[in-house]
Amino acid sequence: MCFKKDVLIFFVVVMSCIIQTSRCTSAGQNFGNVIFSFRRNIPYYERNATLYSASSTSVIASYGRCAAKCIEDLSCHAIELCDVNDGTECRATNGLVMTPTSTNQQGVCKQYFMDYSCGDEAFLDRRRGLCVFSFCSECDCVRKYNSISGGYGLNIDGSAVFVLCQFDTNHTWTVIQNRYNGSVDFDREWTEYTYGFGSVDTEYWIGTENIHRLTKAGLSTVRIELEDFDDYHRFAEYSVFSVANGTDYYRLNISGYSGDAGDSMSEAVGDGKADGEVFSTPDMGAHVGGRNCAQQARSGWWYWTGTACSKSSLNGEYATNRRDKGINWDTFRDYSLKSSVIKLRRP
Repeated sequence: MCFKKDVLIFFVVVMSCIIQTSRCTSAGQNFGNVIFSFRRNIPYYERNATLYSASSTSVIASYGRCAAKCIEDLSCHAIELCDVNDGTECRATNGLVMTPTSTNQQGVCKQYFMDYSCGDEAFLDRRRGLCVFSFCSECDCVRKYNSISGGYGLNIDGSAVFVLCQFDTNHTWTVIQNRYNGSVDFDREWTEYTYGFGSVDTEYWIGTENIHRLTKAGLSTVRIELEDFDDYHRFAEYSVFSVANGTDYYRLNISGYSGDAGDSMSEAVGDGKADGEVFSTPDMGAHVGGRNCAQQARSGWWYWTGTACSKSSLNGEYATNRRDKGINWDTFRDYSLKSSVIKLRRP
């Protein structure tokens, strides 16, 4: 058995997984060759999201079981080979670094990634085919490595969150909502709106928890781009935008309007404003005069808790003739819109 520096090739067969660096044969059915390439050394306590771990006094046994588990699980993109007090440990992980936690173990882990096609600072998500940047929590960071607009995976507090990144000449935008054809149902409950749904390939909502974390990290300018069914385009930009945490029901703070779509969200709107309102969903709605506005609109939004629901509602039902259920922006059109994009950037 030989080892090549910085590269481990795991050859999977029915009953075992053998580390190798050259072509070889083994008894049993061949499941194919998978390359794990060395990325970096990390302290033991910097645990990634561990999907499986195996400890053994035998290096080969520990690594083999771990590699086989990683190959089987499409959520797994990396393995960490660690020297621990009582032998060796191999951890199959999703490849994302989480906040360090304390441990009584000492030592260093060697981190190996399954795929290198996305470059040194990213890995290829096996389900979506998109590059995930291990140390990037926003699109500004992605731009350091790739300046082509498109779908990418971000590491937001240890979870892979997939978004569209738009790289303009002067700004970098992280898209938090995208709607244009009604292919994704936005009539969702609180939990789905919290963590997000849809796909960057079609339509999506990134999740109120992720919006909170992005605005907390400094993405405090929002731009809303709208289109009606006559192909007229308008935009509204706000220089102040933040979303509170879940304890405060993701309450919205928005002001500093500019643009040509009109202001349908800030305090200046008065009745029907979104500023200062908590987020509502059909199963957890803000009640106005006995009505649940989110349930009525079949969507989640920052609905006004006054005598009317809202002058904006961009997650409403697609292509409806019912104004109270559609994708609405009152100061642009008094009927449901064709498309909307909500995106964030740093000031």
